[in-house]
Amino acid sequence: MSCYSETIGYWKIKELEENQWSGGVVFLNGENQAGRILFSEGLISWADSVTQTENLFTALQSLAQVGKEDILFAESLFQEKKGKSNFVNILESSGLVAFWTLRECLRVHINSAVKDLLCNSDLKIVENENLKISASKHVYTLDELELAQSFSETSGFDYGKISGVDYIEVRTRLDGIIMKWPEEAPYDETIDIISGVRDYIDSEKSDYIEVPFLTTFHYRHGVYIHSILPDIYGTSLFSRLGTVQDINSVIQAFKKFPTYIIMQLSNTTIPIRTMADEEDDG
Repeated sequence: MSCYSETIGYWKIKELEENQWSGGVVFLNGENQAGRILFSEGLISWADSVTQTENLFTALQSLAQVGKEDILFAESLFQEKKGKSNFVNILESSGLVAFWTLRECLRVHINSAVKDLLCNSDLKIVENENLKISASKHVYTLDELELAQSFSETSGFDYGKISGVDYIEVRTRLDGIIMKWPEEAPYDETIDIISGVRDYIDSEKSDYIEVPFLTTFHYRHGVYIHSILPDIYGTSLFSRLGTVQDINSVIQAFKKFPTYIIMQLSNTTIPIRTMADEEDDG
């Protein structure tokens, strides 16, 4: 049971998101705190639950292969800079975890906590505008959190082994192309056309029309899959298929693992542009 769009708590979170609210939502089990979800201008910046099954530290070890010694080192830096920086920023600035990998680790942690809290209808929900932490660049929409997969689901998955895929490209709304695979492959101008079509659809859509998260485009020279992530960066994942016997299995992989594919891509290629560049430009 995902508990997304099925509970009163879900719609309360969506309301706070829509109102660009900042503060914390505390979940109480009697007089005891069961967990909390923290917001920064309507975006979820942190969440934790006393009974969540996956957390940031297990994600760092499983997804980022960060050892316990490195985590303890980051913890020591955090204690030194307490009040001046948060733990997530320290993980990134220390170079222990790359941007997209850290984003995926946090997504797993926060999603596990949020689902845990929303699934328990017995919890009392209390809003507290004074409960805030300094937000990192890793903030999430509720829709984006749903893309997080558990460790068991991602175990053994490798984007490079998806049958028939011969080109992958990642773009963001502001920066354009930030990654591509294979790195030496020429740019595919067809993706510019597809991206333009999607931009037009987005500009013309109304509140009553739901634009699909994933679309396919069929050309004589190949099939293209376009996945749009509901994140603050307007991230798009494009893939081109050459000869493939089972297109549906490929579509399901890109539908189920888009953020995980981007994480693996960032770990096996040299990004053309990173979010660190964006911060330096500011």
